[in-house]
Amino acid sequence: MKFSTRTPEVIWSLLLLPSLASAKYNSIRTLVPTTDDIVNFGVDGALTDGVSCLGAEDFFAAFEGDCNFEDLSAAIATKLPASCDHTAAEELEILLVSEAKLRGLCESAWDAHVATHRYPFASVSGFGTEWDKEYYDGNTNWNEEIETLYDTIVDERANHLRTDANRVLDLYKAEAERDPIEFPSYISNFDSCDLRTVMCCWSADRQANDNNGNCATPYDTKCKDSDPGDNTDLCAVDMARTTSSSSHVDDGFAIFE
Repeated sequence: MKFSTRTPEVIWSLLLLPSLASAKYNSIRTLVPTTDDIVNFGVDGALTDGVSCLGAEDFFAAFEGDCNFEDLSAAIATKLPASCDHTAAEELEILLVSEAKLRGLCESAWDAHVATHRYPFASVSGFGTEWDKEYYDGNTNWNEEIETLYDTIVDERANHLRTDANRVLDLYKAEAERDPIEFPSYISNFDSCDLRTVMCCWSADRQANDNNGNCATPYDTKCKDSDPGDNTDLCAVDMARTTSSSSHVDDGFAIFE
């Protein structure tokens, strides 16, 4: 059996090879990846009791979607002959691909993909690890700048974040749409982050007309101290719960109105 995954538009593929002895047993093998961004994995095992409708011949199935029992069953259903007397889910169970085993295979495939294809976070900004630290402390132009017409040539905007941070969009299209990005564990802000999960919150809205806050154009009059969308609105910070290297103080509160 061969599974392969390509992210984030995940494409899973399955190849079943019949045993030379009988259709009741199946050799499940891993094949060589055909492209750099595909990871393959497999297991070896014998079929459970029951007669497989597909075990007597080679077959290949590829599908887009999640790596789960339901989506894989749907792909197998397209391969079952009309004479088959059981469902695709039952066929998978006969082929020794239980829901629990499939979950393990999917996790193994993802772990292997991350290990070999993750993009290093230290290369995301292009400014170096010290700048990355300052960004997460809130001390860079990416954190503060708001578009203006006052600070520039007449009728030409300045502090345009989309231009100044255009690397982010380029990286998203070139890397993040295909491969995972490494967790920034080298930044002290993320020490002891066992869940490896981060939520972004904002104290102000700096992007007009994106339906995520009340910043509007013209920026110089309608985007001063604008409120972000409610789902990411940062109201207050307890400095005692932050690291001193981030807040630069040991105690106190920051309140955003």
